[in-house]
Amino acid sequence: MSDFIHDGKRLRFWPVTGEVIGSSKHSQTQVYGGGGGGYLHQGTGYLSGGQISSSSVTCHEFWLRLDDGTEMPVSLRGVDIPLRAGQRITLIAGGPANVDEGQYCILVNHSANRYWFIYGAKGLNERYGIEVAKGRTIGLMLLYAFSLIVLDGMLGLNDWFSQSFNNDQQTLIVLGGLLAYPIYRHIRRKVRTGRLVRRLEAHLRNLALQAFGQA
Repeated sequence: MSDFIHDGKRLRFWPVTGEVIGSSKHSQTQVYGGGGGGYLHQGTGYLSGGQISSSSVTCHEFWLRLDDGTEMPVSLRGVDIPLRAGQRITLIAGGPANVDEGQYCILVNHSANRYWFIYGAKGLNERYGIEVAKGRTIGLMLLYAFSLIVLDGMLGLNDWFSQSFNNDQQTLIVLGGLLAYPIYRHIRRKVRTGRLVRRLEAHLRNLALQAFGQA
């Protein structure tokens, strides 16, 4: 299967095809609590209960008989995909090209002629850091401030600045100058991330269609 390349980073994808020979689902409930407190002194005082919350996650476990006869266990969390014994499926996994392990991304059900995303493009980007912040904004802001100080010493900009604008205007101009670049960087990063996610989504769909033709 074809790799996905972005900004010098490569994700490789590989298929695992076989027949479902057993399938079961169950829910795992996680309970969270905290925030309680109070005090007791000589038998008097108070206690307050904390807040309790819970969340349930669907766990899907099944066995897959590969084409060479090997039986492989598969465990998926957070997805609820209909499967039954006897169906032929392909699991498409993906991960960085320099590691041997990856994440199941797509389940293709050849018997039902359908496919599902297990781990989408947004999740893959967050997990493997394909498009991430470079961490240069703060450094460039400091360089910008340092440059203003140097120019002020060389050209006497502070005197001109004080004569041209009142205190409120000076504050707005300085804050605007310091905030403009981080805002620009944030918007640019959002745009780049959005483009990456759309490209990767299209790549995943093509892999699913490719799996239909290879089974």
